[in-house]
Amino acid sequence: MDIKSKASITASVLMDWIQERCVNGTSSEELRILPEVIRATAELIKTAEPKVN
Repeated sequence: MDIKSKASITASVLMDWIQERCVNGTSSEELRILPEVIRATAELIKTAEPKVN
């Protein structure tokens, strides 16, 4: 499996986790790390998606 495929799968899992936290609420620890999870997910999406010119 290439890096783009791995990044895409990981980003998908993280997006599901973020959505679940938004719907069901978060613990204080999850809330503390949520901004970093969102940032990391955005970076993975950039890696996984082809660039559009």
